Amino acid sequence: MANAAIDREHYAGFRTGTYSHKVGEIRIAFGEPWDLRRIRPHFFPRASSVVFGTRSDYAGIEEEDTEPEQSAKPMPHEGEIWTGKLETVSAPWSVASVWLKRAQGKVQQAGLVSKSPYAPNFTQGAIIAPYMVFVVKKKESSPLGMSQGKIAVQSQRSPYEKKPWKLLPGLSGVVETQFIRPLFSGENLYPFRVGKPKLAVIPCDKTSLLDQEAIDVFTGLRKWWQNSNQLWETNRSSERLSLMEQLDFQSKLSKQLPVAPFRVIYNTSGMHICCAKLRDKKAIVNSDLYWAPAQSEAEADFISAILNAPVTTELARPLMSYGKDERHIHKHVWELPIEQFDHSNDIHKRIVVLGAQLEKLASTFKIDEALHFAATRRHIRDFTMSTPEGVELNDLVANMLE
Repeated sequence: MANAAIDREHYAGFRTGTYSHKVGEIRIAFGEPWDLRRIRPHFFPRASSVVFGTRSDYAGIEEEDTEPEQSAKPMPHEGEIWTGKLETVSAPWSVASVWLKRAQGKVQQAGLVSKSPYAPNFTQGAIIAPYMVFVVKKKESSPLGMSQGKIAVQSQRSPYEKKPWKLLPGLSGVVETQFIRPLFSGENLYPFRVGKPKLAVIPCDKTSLLDQEAIDVFTGLRKWWQNSNQLWETNRSSERLSLMEQLDFQSKLSKQLPVAPFRVIYNTSGMHICCAKLRDKKAIVNSDLYWAPAQSEAEADFISAILNAPVTTELARPLMSYGKDERHIHKHVWELPIEQFDHSNDIHKRIVVLGAQLEKLASTFKIDEALHFAATRRHIRDFTMSTPEGVELNDLVANMLE
């Protein structure tokens, strides 16, 4: 079966071993499963598992020749964990068995209960789409200059835009400066620091999104919004959402207002959890990041330090959703027992100090803009975690979580 059958939340009912049927119940006594997810390469399209169980007769059906009914037995948490690398997926068992290791271990069943009090605090960022309508870059102004409080902008294009938007000409205009906001996404997030954000036209003030009447007060924003709406209504795939409803889908943008003095952001997906403290009170967080307000800068340093510790990624990996690899972090990390920050706890205070020191170290790393952000993340992670501060932090976090 798919490996999800033994460890994902949506298979929890299957693992109970008791299933309703129109003529009674079907009962299964499960044995220990085989977890094959860690074998590389996967020999099926998705990571796989082997499930063992013995089915009883239908409860409630009486037949003379049936054996006594067997009780259901939920799938145990213990199982056989297979690891290893196959040089070819077509090898006979006599050969493949040499490449594989089998050991007893605990199957991590995700999504059953969140162990960290921080779980409800974190929210996925806003869906800033269509990209060409909202994400902009500064445009060179005329020799006569620009009126005070306004800025000339044009659509920032991306190779990841989808049809029909990628085929449309970009927008350009002059917009009031107060509506040009920094936009943080995964590509400008690094361990313990953020890079240079993109810019986005966002129709909001300090506390909320603007309605049409408020937008109309500002000539630059009004014209940009009119052009954006026209593009949206002409090219959208469904009439279900207006442009404002699309921008604030599931309130993921309005939840960010007013902006907290200190926020913690981390990536929704990736081979490693990457986290930083965000101080910018104008910044908007994109949907490929999760964010939460921090009660203090010390708490922000505490959370950032824990999430950036390599051991946190290692312990969270078995809890993540996965396809080819475990890289869908989302809120699975909060199933780890990450404690609420306590100012009186000496270990917590030490983690804060180490986090602040590693943030300073990360800020000294020179970022090569031509290098892919994933490579830069790796270099900063290696740089910070090879220091005495990084080693001590990882040890402290390991003792907390294991």
